[in-house]
Amino acid sequence: MVMAEEVDTILDPDSGLPADGMTKEEACLAIVKQSGRALADLDQTTLCKLNLSYRLYPPFFWDQIKKTKEVGQWVSEVTVTGAPYQQGDLWYVAVEIRSGGGKSEKQNAMIKFYELEDKTLCFLIGSKEKGVVD
Repeated sequence: MVMAEEVDTILDPDSGLPADGMTKEEACLAIVKQSGRALADLDQTTLCKLNLSYRLYPPFFWDQIKKTKEVGQWVSEVTVTGAPYQQGDLWYVAVEIRSGGGKSEKQNAMIKFYELEDKTLCFLIGSKEKGVVD
């Protein structure tokens, strides 16, 4: 998928995970767990709030994902498998993503923190293995 804009340009202060009062590590774990539940449930609203990449998906892509879930091949579980760690201005959390078809994939969720309107917000922006847009 080719993007017409960078994901950083679609930030808004009413989305992301509010990270004030949390350590970066706590915020990373919280956003990965919340996003993992939303992914398994195919909660499009929560996914688009927490993960900038999903905001870029056109309607036909969501239709394909819904069909995949209907036939039992969609993500069934996202499990944290490692502690959060920082590289430069990005944070990562090792996860295992299991699908209904019995497949399993290991990734490092890519997380970025932004300061917007005096709030610290945490967003998932992709994975280390697949880049900024999965």
